[in-house]
Amino acid sequence: MTPSQAVKTLEIALKDAQPKVYAQMQADKTLGDYLNRLAGQIQEQKEEVHHALANDPQFQKIADPMLKVQEANSRLKAAEEVALQQAIEEVQSLEA
Repeated sequence: MTPSQAVKTLEIALKDAQPKVYAQMQADKTLGDYLNRLAGQIQEQKEEVHHALANDPQFQKIADPMLKVQEANSRLKAAEEVALQQAIEEVQSLEA
């Protein structure tokens, strides 16, 4: 998921879960900054996992390049999904 896709996904989640907050953020012109901050947090989580791979002995022991790529992609996708879920939960917990 690209940062742009994350912003769009989070915008939909906010608009659906908290329409009053969404409208207020639009009116205050804070919506873009808020969504970009959340999308940035998702990206940071992915980057942390990516950097952690270099220090993971189990990951480094994988000899087959294809398996190594699959494992890296799996871990990155899992981190992205967790971070996205956390961001959606934050959006849903906002109060008008």
